[in-house]
Amino acid sequence: MKLASPLLGIRSTTRIAITLGCISASVTWCALAIGLFPDVEKNQSQNRVRVAEAIAYSVGSQLTDSQGDQTDGQLEDYFESLVERDSEIEFVCLYQAESNQVISAPVVRAPQELATRESNTEFMKISLSQGETDWMLMFGFSPLRTATGLSWLYPFTAVCFCGCVAILFFWGYLTRVLKHLNPNKVVPNRVRTALDSLAEGLLLLNSKEEIVLANESFTELFGRSADQLTGLNPRSFEWVKENDQAFPWTKCLQEKDAVKGRVLSLTIDEDTRRFIVNATPILSETNQCSGVLVSLDDITALENKKDELSSMLQLLKNSRDKVQKQNRELHVLASIDPMTECLNRRSFFEAYRIEWQEENSDQMNILMVDIDKFKSINDRYGHLIGDEVICEVARKLRSVVGTSGLVCRYGGEEFCILLTNCDLETCLVKAEEIRAAIESETISNVAVTVSVGASNKSLKAMDPQHLIDQADQSLYVAKRQGRNRVVSFENVDAEDTKQVEAVQVDSPNTDINDQNSVTTSLLSALALRDRATAEHCHRVASLVLTIANGITDSSLRNELETAALLHDIGKIGVPDSIIFKPGKLTASEFETMKKFEATGADIARSALSNEVIPAVIAACRVAFGDGLVMVRNGEMEEEIFKMGQIVRVCNVYDSMTNHQVFRPAMHSTRAINHLMKNANTEYDPTVVAKLISVISDQSQVAGNSSVAKPASDSPLQVCQTS
Repeated sequence: MKLASPLLGIRSTTRIAITLGCISASVTWCALAIGLFPDVEKNQSQNRVRVAEAIAYSVGSQLTDSQGDQTDGQLEDYFESLVERDSEIEFVCLYQAESNQVISAPVVRAPQELATRESNTEFMKISLSQGETDWMLMFGFSPLRTATGLSWLYPFTAVCFCGCVAILFFWGYLTRVLKHLNPNKVVPNRVRTALDSLAEGLLLLNSKEEIVLANESFTELFGRSADQLTGLNPRSFEWVKENDQAFPWTKCLQEKDAVKGRVLSLTIDEDTRRFIVNATPILSETNQCSGVLVSLDDITALENKKDELSSMLQLLKNSRDKVQKQNRELHVLASIDPMTECLNRRSFFEAYRIEWQEENSDQMNILMVDIDKFKSINDRYGHLIGDEVICEVARKLRSVVGTSGLVCRYGGEEFCILLTNCDLETCLVKAEEIRAAIESETISNVAVTVSVGASNKSLKAMDPQHLIDQADQSLYVAKRQGRNRVVSFENVDAEDTKQVEAVQVDSPNTDINDQNSVTTSLLSALALRDRATAEHCHRVASLVLTIANGITDSSLRNELETAALLHDIGKIGVPDSIIFKPGKLTASEFETMKKFEATGADIARSALSNEVIPAVIAACRVAFGDGLVMVRNGEMEEEIFKMGQIVRVCNVYDSMTNHQVFRPAMHSTRAINHLMKNANTEYDPTVVAKLISVISDQSQVAGNSSVAKPASDSPLQVCQTS
C-alpha cells in the first residue's frame, strides 16, 4: 500500500507543530522582505559614507591651514591612525593629479587608476580644493559582511531561529492542549477492546471521510499502527474499482443510508485482497451524518476457492465436450466404413430396423450390388487398384442414391442399398441408373460393371433379413444370367430360388441387428476406457476385411469383422496402471495382462448369442502351430481357426506399426520380417502372404520399395510351394 503522505509515520501533534513552525518562519521572512527588520547592508553603506565625509572635512581643513612637507607628514600620520583604528578602512589616499603627488597610508600603487574608478560600497572618492589646486581623497573599505553574492541568505539565521522556536513552542502547547482531544480517545477503552476482538476490519470515519479509529484486525491487515492510519482518507488506499460507483462510505455520507454487500478489491503490499464492505451512518440528534462505521470482511480465500471451483467446472465442461467429441468421432468410426465412407453393416441394420417398423410395405426396397469379376481385377491389377475400384463404385452409388436411401458396404465388393418412399418400379429405374453410371466410365483404366438384385417389402418379406435375402437371390440370378444387369425378385422363379439355396452356406442363427447394437455399445465402452485400443480394433477390422477374400467363407464376413472389432474387449478388465504403464511389465503384471484374452471371449460370449465370434476371439490368441494340432485333434473347427489366424496376423501387424505406450511405432518392413520369420510356427503363412501382397501393392504405388518380400527359400515361400 502506498503512503498517502510523506509524514504518515509522524504523530499528528508533531505534524501540526512542524506546519505552524514553517508558517512562523514564512511570516518572519516576509517581514524581512518588506523592511520591518533593519537592513544591515544599507546601514553599513550609510555609515561608510558618513565616515568618508568626516575624514574629508578633516583633511580639507589641514590642507587649508598647513603648507609643504609638514602637511604631508601630518596627513600621512593621520591616515595611518585611521587605518589602525577602523578595521573596515583598508587604505586612505590623497592624490593631486597635476603634480602627481600622493599621500597614502598604507602605500597605494597606481593612484591615477584609482582616481578613474567609480565609487561603491568598497571604494569611495571625494574631491577637495586648495586654492587653485584640486585633490582627490580616496578610501578603500573591506567587503560588506553580507555582500558575498548570497545576500538573500542573510536573514536565514533569523528565519531558522524563529521557525525552530515556533515548532518547539507549538509542539509543547499542542501536546498539552490536544491531550484530551486525541481522536483515539474518543472511543472508550471498553468499546475499543470489543471492536478489536472482531475478526473483520472496522473503520470509524468522520464527516470528512477521515479515519478516526481503526480496530486491531484492520491495523494488522495493513501492517500500520492506529496512530499512523488516523487522519487518512480510505480513498487514498489502492482500491481496484471495477466500475465508477462511489465508495460505500461516500455514498453513505451523501444519502445518510446504510450501504451493504459491496465487494471491493484492495492491493496491499502487491497482494490483491477482496472484501465485502458495509457502511453504516452515524447520525446526530439533529439527524446529521457525523460519521460512518465501515466494516471490511476479508473474503479473499473464499473468492480463491470460488475461482478454483469455476476453473474446475470449466475443466469439467471442457472434458465433457472432449468426451462428446470423442464419442461423435467414435460413432463415425463405428458407423462408417473407413475405406468407402459408406455405412457399415452395424449402423445400416440399426437404421434399417427403424425404417422397417415405420415404412409402408410397398415403399421399402433393397438393392444388392456386387462388382462383376472382382477377383480377376485383383489378380490382374493388384489389390490397390481393386481398392480404388471399390471406393469409386461406392462414390457413384452414394452420388446416384443421394438422400433417397442408405448405402452400406455389405462385404468386400458387395453393397446393400435401402431405398424408401418409392415403389418397386421406381426402385428398378434407380437400380438401372446405378448400373449404367458405373458401366459408362472406366476406373483407373479398368472397365467395371456391376450386377444388381432388387426386392420390395411387399414381395412377402417376413423380416429385414428376409428382404435382404430376396435381393441377394436376385443378385445371384443376375450373375448367373451373364452379369451387368438388374434382376427383381418378382422375376425370380422357384427353380432359381432352389439353386441359390443349394449354393448358400448356412450361417449361424444370429440376430444381426441386436448383435450390431451390442458390438457398438461394447466398442463405446472400450473407447471411453482406452481410445487408442478402440482405434486399433477398428484398423484391425478394416485390414481383416481387406485380406479375408479367398481365405475364409464369405458368409461369415459379419462374424469375422465383429470378432476383429472385439478381439481386445477384454482390456476393459485390466487396471489402468498396467494398460498405460510406459515401462516393462513385471511378471505378475504380465500374468494379469494375459487374462484379458480369456476375458474378452467371455464378454463376447455373454453379450452375443453368436458362438462363432467368441470362438474366433479365443482362436486369434493361439499360435499357428498349436492351432493345427487343435484342429487335428478336433478341439477347434478349421474355419474358426482360419478366421482366428486372420485376426491374429492383422492384430500383430497393426500393433507393431503403430505407437504403443511402451514403445514407438516400427517400420512396416521390420513388422513384415517378424511375420515372415515366424510363419508356420506363430502365424498362418497363407494369411501372412496375403497381407504382404496387400502392403506391397500399396507401397509400390506410393513409391516405397522398402517393404520386405519373401525370399525364395524363406519358410513362407516353402510353405506356399508345398
